[in-house]
Amino acid sequence: MPIREALDMAQSFSMDLVAVSLPDAVPVICKIMNFGKERYEKQKKQHKTFNSQKKMKEIKMGIKIEKHDLEIKINHGIQFLHEGHSVRFIIQLRGRDMQRKDEAFKIMAKIIEFLADISKPNEQPTMIGNVLSMIFTVDKKVKTT
Repeated sequence: MPIREALDMAQSFSMDLVAVSLPDAVPVICKIMNFGKERYEKQKKQHKTFNSQKKMKEIKMGIKIEKHDLEIKINHGIQFLHEGHSVRFIIQLRGRDMQRKDEAFKIMAKIIEFLADISKPNEQPTMIGNVLSMIFTVDKKVKTT
C-alpha cells in the first residue's frame, strides 16, 4: 500500500502511522495505532519494573553502638530482608576505634546470630580500610511472610 494512502487511512481513524520495521528495511512495515497511548503504556510498564527491582540496602553503625540501637538496626535489616532486598551491614571505625577491631567483629557476630534464622551471609566479614562490612541475602529455604 502506498504511504500516502496509509497516512490518509490513519488520519480517517484519528490514529498515527508508525513504522515498526527497521528504517532501512524494504518494504517498510507500518502500523496504524495511537502512538501517544502506546508510549504512555511503555513508560508505565518501565516504571513498574523499576519499582519492583530488589536493591541492596546498607545499614551503617559504629563500634560504640548501644545494645538497643543495635537491635533496632538489626530489626530494620530483618524488615529489608522480608521485602526481598539484600542488606549490607557496615561498621565504621573512626580514630582510635581502629585499635579495637575485635569489638567490631564481635558486633558483626551478634548480627550474624540474630539473622541466622532468616538469612545467610554471602561472605565472611571483610575489613577494607576502616570499614568492616558483610552482605546478607534472603535464605530461599525460609518462608518470609
